[in-house]
Amino acid sequence: MTNANSYEVIKTVGMAVIKSAHDRFEFDCLDNEEHIPALKKTIEAIINASGKFLESSCQNQLRTRLRTYALDLFIELWLREDDVGDDKGPVIEKKRAIKLFEEIYG
Repeated sequence: MTNANSYEVIKTVGMAVIKSAHDRFEFDCLDNEEHIPALKKTIEAIINASGKFLESSCQNQLRTRLRTYALDLFIELWLREDDVGDDKGPVIEKKRAIKLFEEIYG
């Protein structure tokens, strides 16, 4: 398997694992301080496992892609659960979600 094919396969599997972890978070009603570090550990486990198949530059690219995917899922849930009566609006709420994710993720 070529490096590009390996990257795509690992990315696809990684995104499925992250989605599953995210869905479990939503179902189990875990708080953000538990959920976000768990996503980070999941991503790092995927990156560590990919070391046998990907060069470090591809691993860094994969880490960024998986982190962005996890953040997108987090923002989507944040906006969905945001109070309808909140006058801050979706742009402000998205910024709040990103800030919180970044603070906890580190």
